[in-house]
Amino acid sequence: MSAKQPVRNSGIFDQKVSRYLCYPSVEHFVPEVGGAQHEAWLRAIPSGGRIGIYIHVPFCEKLCWFCSCRTQAVRSPKIVADYVGSLCREIRRIAELLPAGVEIGRIHWGGGSPLILSPEDMARLGRTTRSSLAVAADAEFTVEIDARRVVPETIEALIGQGMTRSTLFVQDFDPRVQRAIGRLQSLDDTGRAVRLLRKGGVGSIGIDMLYGLPLQGCVQVLETANAILSVEPDRVALFGYAHVPWMAKRQNMINEAQLPGTEERLTQYGIAAEYFVRAGYDPVGIDHFVKPEDAMARAAREGRLRRRHLAYTDDSLDAVIGIGASAISSFRQGFLQNERQTVAYSARIGAERLAIQRGWAFSLEDKVRGRAIEMLMCGFRVDLAALRREFGDFASILDAGLATARERFGEAVALEGETFRIVRDGPILARLIARCLDARNAAEGRYSGAI
Repeated sequence: MSAKQPVRNSGIFDQKVSRYLCYPSVEHFVPEVGGAQHEAWLRAIPSGGRIGIYIHVPFCEKLCWFCSCRTQAVRSPKIVADYVGSLCREIRRIAELLPAGVEIGRIHWGGGSPLILSPEDMARLGRTTRSSLAVAADAEFTVEIDARRVVPETIEALIGQGMTRSTLFVQDFDPRVQRAIGRLQSLDDTGRAVRLLRKGGVGSIGIDMLYGLPLQGCVQVLETANAILSVEPDRVALFGYAHVPWMAKRQNMINEAQLPGTEERLTQYGIAAEYFVRAGYDPVGIDHFVKPEDAMARAAREGRLRRRHLAYTDDSLDAVIGIGASAISSFRQGFLQNERQTVAYSARIGAERLAIQRGWAFSLEDKVRGRAIEMLMCGFRVDLAALRREFGDFASILDAGLATARERFGEAVALEGETFRIVRDGPILARLIARCLDARNAAEGRYSGAI
């Protein structure tokens, strides 16, 4: 099965499919799972365990039309400062519930744009984190960077708080494409940001780019890939633009007639992926390309790669605690999501409560299916022997889905002893094959295209 044959024969890549950053996906979360579970699950983290925290800053100076993240435009420093106050109160409240000895191994500031915080607010947030929680000496601290807002003082403030990694967002460098998506960002701005980060000692820099954008063709994709490599990032994420205007109303500003079709998206992905591999980057999972010496590349080679809400990771954390409006927490028992609206979030935190709005408690079936889907998304295989060791005979619930996948995808998959494997086109087929194992895939209309 070639990459394009299924498109011509059955339109398989035209399906709407989850990105499987978690299982079950967020749209299945229910309000019945909330504050009581949050407190219980926090207290159940093992003493001496290692966790991560994700802090969400849902603000930008101006909304980009293509973006489907939960964020809002704001220009008032007071609104941002008040929100940081709510973050600090939530951090202290969570710290009160954690068992003694729990250590923070990962910190991630995401958005929106964390760079909308003033240096003073960055310092306040950093101080509260360190004074309330036991941050490990070797903790990895990642900040999402808007290259257009970078000035030396901002980078100095972030490094002063311990930033060790950063991710920059590029999309595409062609001016026509940028105007079509409502975001102007030059290569000069991006290069300057990378140089300031390197000069400050940030050891790992990632860059995200998009394909499938309006007015974007293969020429623009290759030119953007080449420009990205000119600043020598350690990691590159190659994401397909998700056009979901029913979820992100700002995407109605995008002219749908200018969007490339499915076969064009396949071609764009293929040429960019090949370009990064030829440049010496290791392909990791369905959409990452990393330098061979990078920790993520090592994790992929050693079978330790994991997939969380923030995409791929090499950690083995006991939990990731989401802090801030709409932030998602991941526990061994399930998922929880904070109030999505900043006003509602801040009101609940201000009332001396935690801010959980909805969540999901795993059944045993969820755990089996979720782990199998994660295996597919990370390594393009399902280790049935490992699943049986962990879950016993209950792992047999996968049998029907795997049989469906073998029937539907033919020679692109194989069952070799105790291992189900995608034998070719793994990055573009993994989501579709994972769907065969997904018992909760009825919400197809809420997802983006499969490529």
